[in-house]
Amino acid sequence: LQPGDAVKMDVKLNRILDKTEYEQAIVAYKDMVEDRDIEEQRKLKTFLDTCESHYTFFSNGIDYLPITQGAGEVAEKGDVVKISYTGYFLDGRVFESTYMRGQSMEFKIGEQGQVIKGIELAISLLNQGAKAKFIIPSQLAFGEAGSSTGIVPPYSTLIYEIELLNINKNNN
Repeated sequence: LQPGDAVKMDVKLNRILDKTEYEQAIVAYKDMVEDRDIEEQRKLKTFLDTCESHYTFFSNGIDYLPITQGAGEVAEKGDVVKISYTGYFLDGRVFESTYMRGQSMEFKIGEQGQVIKGIELAISLLNQGAKAKFIIPSQLAFGEAGSSTGIVPPYSTLIYEIELLNINKNNN
């Protein structure tokens, strides 16, 4: 969709809440979100406690484990990067891989809707040729909705192994 496009929707009103019912529904929703967040944190802690690798936590919300050092500059907003990656759940199951597809991915840093926020944050820590693993919490991944394909459930912390193959610098 583009700004100004017309969208047709069917809407069904299921119920009208009074003020008290609405406030109760909001409290119940916040409790559910808090419970899911606590569960996500518990799963991450269990993973880190049983993991033989030692990730470094960054203030941007992701954990980082270098694999291969690269050289040169890091990507910045407006640069086009080419990456290969594998996405894992905390239990080690692969949910997506450019390696398996045999095709790397290119996108422009800072352009919305191309990749999840956590991947952009991860790439900002890499220079060309570097490869690393990143633990990306759900709020920097697919959040409370999960992926649009349904493959990644809501509130899923993910692990991405990312290789930064190339940076085309924006020379503006």
